[in-house]
Amino acid sequence: MAKLNKISLIGFFKKAHRNIPPRIQKLYMPFVSKWSYRLQKSVNLIYPPVFIFEGLEKNSQSPLAFAYAGFDTRDTDYWAQAVLSADYRKHVLGRHFFWNLRAFLKKGSFNCAFIFQEHNRLTLRYLSSGPGFRVPFWISMEMDISLPFKELLGHQRLDMQRRIRKNGLSHVITRDVKCFDDFYYNMFLPYIQGRHEHMAFLGSYEELLKVFSKGGLVLIKKGDQVLAGGLYELDGSLARLRKFGVRDGKWEYVRYGVLGAAYYFFTAEMKERGYTKTNLGGTRPLLSDGITRYKMSLNTRLDRVEKYSCLWLTFLKDSTPLRSFLINNPFIFFDKRNDAYRAIFIEVHQDTPPEELEGIIRSPVCGGIKETHLFVFGGIDHFSNKVDCSNIPSLRVKSAEDMVRERP
Repeated sequence: MAKLNKISLIGFFKKAHRNIPPRIQKLYMPFVSKWSYRLQKSVNLIYPPVFIFEGLEKNSQSPLAFAYAGFDTRDTDYWAQAVLSADYRKHVLGRHFFWNLRAFLKKGSFNCAFIFQEHNRLTLRYLSSGPGFRVPFWISMEMDISLPFKELLGHQRLDMQRRIRKNGLSHVITRDVKCFDDFYYNMFLPYIQGRHEHMAFLGSYEELLKVFSKGGLVLIKKGDQVLAGGLYELDGSLARLRKFGVRDGKWEYVRYGVLGAAYYFFTAEMKERGYTKTNLGGTRPLLSDGITRYKMSLNTRLDRVEKYSCLWLTFLKDSTPLRSFLINNPFIFFDKRNDAYRAIFIEVHQDTPPEELEGIIRSPVCGGIKETHLFVFGGIDHFSNKVDCSNIPSLRVKSAEDMVRERP
């Protein structure tokens, strides 16, 4: 009966809507569409689809499985490829209520080590009541270009200049739509598809054309041939470098240094125009990610993340492959105040040299990080006997076992 009443009520509203004059519909439909979308999104996060990925952990080559609850297929693919070797398997488990997910997975046969959950304000309050990390989908890198140019782009600047000279690279700035068409179809699509395969967020022609209308292209040339390009937009006092493309996706051109040249010439052009800050676009929160490491090396700092554009990471069961993944993949996470932190996991053995541990802790990271949280497998006391942390600023040492151990 309740289901029948629900159907009758929906039918009543649909019929009433059809009988309202179109000019009146135009007044309330934007409001209805907006709140309908928000309601559907909230329902989706409360009752999300669940996926299991299982295979061999990349570094240890030991069996590992993890779960992902949410709708962002770009993220499911990214994390599967970041955690597991290429021949991983994906299982679709249907929808489940977010608060019951951990118990549901423990009853299953997949033996999951951890779970990523997409969240909103409501679900985050519940998830963050237990141990875990709020890991962003993306982090955004900014660069202060008010300094003299010789102080910009970190230690990469000299290599960029060397490659530009060696390969005879030059650039041009354009707002010609024909150049945009060439960039989109012959550079952007081949490059992004070749680099990221099915997990790439391509961006439609219309979406990127809108970005182009607010900025332009920096095209990298060798002689008369355009080898690559960078799509940028201008937003008030901020210049954003949004997308890259390489002609026909050729890695030969990448080895010429065309991407570094795009960063170099874009920075020089924007500085000349009077901009004091550039945004170098989004990258992933894993500090082992090649693109993330490269952008960090340009002397950048983290921009603030949108509060709910994050995943909640919960550990379900300690294991050797889980430890291997964590030790080899330090990452960025955010607290309730939206401050950024770096998480590093290390394992201390009796024969581990102290200088090796110090090197890991002092590994470079971009600005904008409030603290480094060091999670130690093997005992904090054992670690403290090897490394004097009193002269290492903004470092907190914690037990990794306490973070990843199985909970009832």
